[in-house]
Amino acid sequence: MMVVTVLAVLLSWIGKMTLRRVAQEEGTLLNLMDRILSWNVRGINLAQKQDTVKHFLHKYHVGLVGLLEHKVNLPNLGKLYQRVSQIGVSLVMQVIIMVAELFWLGIQEAFLSNREVLWKDLKALNTQDPWILCGDFNYVMSTDERVGSPVRNAEIMDICDCMHFCSMEDIKSVGNFYTWNNKQHGAARVFSKIDRIMANPKWLGVYSSAEVCFMNEGCFDHSPGLLTVYPRDTGGKKPFKYFTMWKSAPQFLTLIQEQWSGTVQGSKMFGVVHKLKKVKLVLKELNRKGFSDVQAADLQAYHDMIAAQTSMHLDPADQSLADAELSAVQNYKNKHQAYLEFLKQKAKASWIRDGDENTSLFH
Repeated sequence: MMVVTVLAVLLSWIGKMTLRRVAQEEGTLLNLMDRILSWNVRGINLAQKQDTVKHFLHKYHVGLVGLLEHKVNLPNLGKLYQRVSQIGVSLVMQVIIMVAELFWLGIQEAFLSNREVLWKDLKALNTQDPWILCGDFNYVMSTDERVGSPVRNAEIMDICDCMHFCSMEDIKSVGNFYTWNNKQHGAARVFSKIDRIMANPKWLGVYSSAEVCFMNEGCFDHSPGLLTVYPRDTGGKKPFKYFTMWKSAPQFLTLIQEQWSGTVQGSKMFGVVHKLKKVKLVLKELNRKGFSDVQAADLQAYHDMIAAQTSMHLDPADQSLADAELSAVQNYKNKHQAYLEFLKQKAKASWIRDGDENTSLFH
């Protein structure tokens, strides 16, 4: 089945304001949904695949989600939504409803034998206003977009004619070129570029920095296509944050005392600020050396403890193995305590942020 999601931006609601200005205003709906996902998730009835989608939405902070060809029965859609949604992703349905004046959202489905109906509908929908088209088209648009099976010119004529009529072209993309494969072995494996995110020139002119990333498919057979309307700058300095887990380090107090006991020339306030900067530097170094990945350190310490205990039980008479086991247990306790302190602090931050908002974090 061919599944295409149509997103047509209607400018009449905006008036003289440009889409760029609206989207850049902090807190606007377009700003909240500047990452749009189109993903054919056939087989998502499996819990493992649902967890994969949930992790993806959370990791990439997706604002608007299109899960295509999910094959989930209507009574079970609510359960699927609850399982894959996160605090941020739960906004998706609200966004679709709230911006009805701004976005025309539609899902076109056509069996292969009726694809002419889809092309006809898309031509009728065509507008000179900015709009995008995304989804699984089930057809390639050139002979080099399939590997493992020949492409006939007759296959690409109708889709190319439709996209040309609508002035649609692929948004610049990175990641995987081929977006689907049949998961077969050896020479039977076929790769195709059949998932696309396209836009007309007016849309590309408004969102000139937009970019699509086709990522690895994981346990599915289609790659997820993630459209980022405004690429986010993840660089720059991060604000300093104190973690209570640092106090578990044996050298913690010594480091603080060494930096605080020095003499600084200048006013008292200048001295305090100068010492605080010195303390911050040594704490950053302490974090880099001993706490850069507390979860991995906790897991590694646990495995080391289990390995030490296994060796000890195989040769109880070996005192060195018994001593190594005690050392491994103590190391695990220290690493695990640091990890618990880290989680406790994160949980407190989540409560401060979401506790009074009656959010899905607690429901």
